[in-house]
Amino acid sequence: MVKISNGYAFKSSDFKKVKENDSDVPLVRQSQLKGSTVDLSDAVYLDCSNLTRFADYVIKKGDIIIGMSGSIGKVCEYKEDIPALQNQRTGRIQPFLENKLEPKFFGLFLSNVEHVLSERARGMGIQNISSKDIENLDFNLPPILEQNRIVAKIEALFSELDKGIESFKTAHEQLNIYRQALLKHAFSGKLTEQWRAENPDNLESAEALLQRIQTERQQRYQQQLKDWEQSKSPPAPLLQRGESGPSTGKENAAAATTPSITTDAVIPPFEKGGLGGISKPKPPKTLPPLTAEELAGLPELPSEWLKVKVSHLLAEDLCNGKSVKDRQGGFPVLRLNALIDGKIDLSISKEGDWTEIQAKNYLVKDGDFLVSRGNGSKHLVGRGGIARIQVGRNNFVAFPDTMIRIRLSNSLVYLDYFSFYWDSPVIRNQVEKTARTTAGIYKINQALIEDYVLPLPCLEEQKVISNLLDSSLSNIDQLDQTITTALQQAEALRQSILKKAFSGQLVPQDPSDEPASVLLERIRAEKAVSDKPKSRKTKHA
Repeated sequence: MVKISNGYAFKSSDFKKVKENDSDVPLVRQSQLKGSTVDLSDAVYLDCSNLTRFADYVIKKGDIIIGMSGSIGKVCEYKEDIPALQNQRTGRIQPFLENKLEPKFFGLFLSNVEHVLSERARGMGIQNISSKDIENLDFNLPPILEQNRIVAKIEALFSELDKGIESFKTAHEQLNIYRQALLKHAFSGKLTEQWRAENPDNLESAEALLQRIQTERQQRYQQQLKDWEQSKSPPAPLLQRGESGPSTGKENAAAATTPSITTDAVIPPFEKGGLGGISKPKPPKTLPPLTAEELAGLPELPSEWLKVKVSHLLAEDLCNGKSVKDRQGGFPVLRLNALIDGKIDLSISKEGDWTEIQAKNYLVKDGDFLVSRGNGSKHLVGRGGIARIQVGRNNFVAFPDTMIRIRLSNSLVYLDYFSFYWDSPVIRNQVEKTARTTAGIYKINQALIEDYVLPLPCLEEQKVISNLLDSSLSNIDQLDQTITTALQQAEALRQSILKKAFSGQLVPQDPSDEPASVLLERIRAEKAVSDKPKSRKTKHA
């Protein structure tokens, strides 16, 4: 019934990224097959001389194009008034017999069996399908008049369906805009402006807040200094083979049965030296004012708020996780995909080639904030989430080298406030501006995180902001889920319409239509005539 004509491999060196002349011709590639129509918004162009040179690959208004690589089975109609050229990895549907098959009808049929085409695809990496795979499909062929009625009915139903889908997508975009605006207001002080006016006694001045930060930094330094002093004292030596303590008269009897204990058997190789390897901590310096560059992009804040760096709010130094190989029965370590929507799912882990003793410096504690160090997408690098240890459950797990651990001072910053801020446009701008790419992977490090700046109100106001955001964002998430469900239902309805159409249930039968048996005989007769070999003309010198 049809022939699928493959496109041509035009040279990329001939491509024009923009239309330079009115006569330039768009090239329809796989990436132009979007929705139900060919989209030329990001098409490349070729010189118009190619229309003559490659006449067999010219696309006209009304042609049906199908994707044959990557997005296999994607069917689109070309609705432009100007001609285009057909690139490789796309197929153009051409009926063999005029007035027997409506191309749109066959295109809709292919949309209905897109899953079948995907199953027949071949190839490593990018999947491909051949024109023969499509041409050999079996399908029910109604009379041409019924084909036209089916196409008209589907287009009418799809038009209404597309309007609904478009409105849902618009609502989804508006929710995202509202979410970003809400976060922006929260961290500029506008969200709690009325609360501050009504609760002046609960506020803390910026000067008092700064003094508390300095005090906490000094206390942290004193603890680090104490730990360093203790680390200089060597641990009690462990008995080696052949050494003995005070004589009890039972040494000879015990020697044959008691295993020797060595330092190597107790202390893992990468932990030898313990705290003794820590250099003497330096006293904290007075916090310098932030530079103009550090303040760039940050909003104006209420007088009671401070602009501080992440490093000013730490309870412990930042820490990278550790890379370990897989080993069945080993101590668990989180996978990178354990970070989901601002939370850490402690159940998403693997068994690593280490023991609990070796993993002790990387154990996840309740309230740890873990950040993704790298990602192929700039939008995802630096995303973070809170780890929550459930009471009564064994949640012992370590974090991997793909994450950085942030432990905050809970007397300075409310964890939920920090988490909401970490997902705000303000911090995302800082992360994406400073991320560096290596081999296609965007990365951040501890030094960058320490220098990220955040607005800091008093703890009481941080809690108020967190509660307001939690309530509002929960409502947004519920609406977003409703929209997602509606879009899924719309797609299911689309498939239901196609299924009915190609099982003869969408439009009523018309007795005056040509019977199927007569139609089939006519098709066979005309096909036999078209398949007869044409006599070749003798070439004369």
